[in-house]
Amino acid sequence: DNLRIYNVIVVNGVDISELLSNRYEVFCRSKDNKESTFRIKLPREDIAKVLKLLIEHGVQIVEYSDITHDIKDFMLEEDDDEVLYKIRNY
Repeated sequence: DNLRIYNVIVVNGVDISELLSNRYEVFCRSKDNKESTFRIKLPREDIAKVLKLLIEHGVQIVEYSDITHDIKDFMLEEDDDEVLYKIRNY
């Protein structure tokens, strides 16, 4: 599957969903004055373009990582059929 889920951490409570939501699914995981954590669903080949766009808009990126398998592995341990359906079709 070419679609990946990336965890992106940025500084100063910046909301990157405003920059990316017109092209990608963006979920805010946590936000405070120091750091914000987002999950972005996008094709693997788009991550470099997204990071460049964020940097061009002055966003300071602390960390980014592909967490696709981490989420699927965790969710597959759950017994809830609805949860399994959602993650498999995410």
